[in-house]
Amino acid sequence: MNLIETISELSEESRYILNLIQKNGPVTINDLTSHLHINRGRLQRIMQAMENSNLIAATGYTDSTGGRKSVLYDVNCRDYFVAGMAIGSIRYSLFIVNLKNRLLISRQYPLSTKLTFDQFAVDTCRQLHGLAEEAGISYSALIGMGVGIPGVIDRQAGILIRQHSDFFHESWINTPIRQTLQEVFSLPTVLDLNIYGETLSYYYYGEGRESDNLMSVSCSMSIMNAFISKGRLFRSMNDHSDALAHITVDINGLLCKCGNYGCIDCYSSVQAILKRFTSDLKLGGHSSVKKDIGQISIHDITAAAALGDPASRSAIEYGARVLGCGLANYMRLLNPDTVVLNGIMIDESDLYYDTVIQTVKRQLKYVENNLRIRFIRHTKAESRAFSVSAGALFLESILNSDERFIPKFSSVKA
Repeated sequence: MNLIETISELSEESRYILNLIQKNGPVTINDLTSHLHINRGRLQRIMQAMENSNLIAATGYTDSTGGRKSVLYDVNCRDYFVAGMAIGSIRYSLFIVNLKNRLLISRQYPLSTKLTFDQFAVDTCRQLHGLAEEAGISYSALIGMGVGIPGVIDRQAGILIRQHSDFFHESWINTPIRQTLQEVFSLPTVLDLNIYGETLSYYYYGEGRESDNLMSVSCSMSIMNAFISKGRLFRSMNDHSDALAHITVDINGLLCKCGNYGCIDCYSSVQAILKRFTSDLKLGGHSSVKKDIGQISIHDITAAAALGDPASRSAIEYGARVLGCGLANYMRLLNPDTVVLNGIMIDESDLYYDTVIQTVKRQLKYVENNLRIRFIRHTKAESRAFSVSAGALFLESILNSDERFIPKFSSVKA
């Protein structure tokens, strides 16, 4: 019997306890009994059964305080591993994590508009085999794979309905992505939205561990967002990752790709800022960026803005102010205590990030005395969340498929 089958046969009570250990371990039996309505003897029997099934293992002892040391338990990070694939707007990452969603190895690769999805599947399978060999892990030790992707998906069918980037070959659309990858990789596969995996990673494994209500916002080819409140992941209507992007901020504004007018995405995304900047140049505006208009990239604009170029700064500031206004409205409704921002614009532009935060605080100034919101800026260079996001998606699919609340212990060990 493999690990997934073993977990699937656990009782609801046992799976909940396994979830507590996975999210909070290493923990003692006393740690668990303080969070469970269960007598110690029953808990010990359940844990012994899970230890016999190789799901958990004793990992050490607590520091002595003069009495008997307590045994620390955690999930089995020695024998089982998860593969992950986090697909961004212009690049993708392959990685391997253990059952604590801790990164063992990862590699990043560029996306290509010339690469069909079938070719992509074959190439990434070869790359993952190489990663496992490099990490000294048998491919057979991989219990499954999580795949995070941007855009609009049908999660049940495992297909991509709409993408936010021009770096995807057209063959990706309406293709059975999950099924194809599952067959090519010979691994059980979960397909979900990147932003959900990133948010789970922040909440349970990253700087968001101290948060009860966490919102994450990705500012890239589109504006994507997700929200977790007390362990519950709130999914937007039809599982769209860009709900925030399509909040109307101007009913007489620009036509959006969704068919409405004046959506945040029309002003604040990478593509919107590029369009605003190049339109200004076409109308006679001046900039230190001297490339042909068709060759200008967002990197050119952010670099020029950092050096004080007025046209670049204007395009970035306008987009950031619009996002700040929309984000403040969203925050009024959801009341997060932590907001994490990441993505290309957060990576590359201090001006964009600072303007978003300043605008949010200005819009919420009438409740300022009651605000206890922590803002976290995560660049790709600093953040593990993108690298392990799809690992979190797969782990949740087997450990917490009903997306129920799993408490985070204040005594969690690093």
